[in-house]
Amino acid sequence: AGGETVFVKLTCPDEELERRVENESRAEFGKVNSLSQYRRLRDSGAFDYPQIPNTRLTIDTSTMEPPQSAERIIQRLGLSALP
Repeated sequence: AGGETVFVKLTCPDEELERRVENESRAEFGKVNSLSQYRRLRDSGAFDYPQIPNTRLTIDTSTMEPPQSAERIIQRLGLSALP
């Protein structure tokens, strides 16, 4: 149908992830919310992912809120926001 897959890599420094991990909002989404559990998982390689092929954009999520990250993706890829 003429579509295109565009990969966007989201990054965040480990120090910021550790700062955020115990935020109460994470529990409602079933996310890891214990610093010790996060560290065990990280150290065991649970967050080691293969490289994303043909990444056209990388966003450091530590420097902005989620809506700002989404807006940056929309702008950089020349997309239009949903109504």
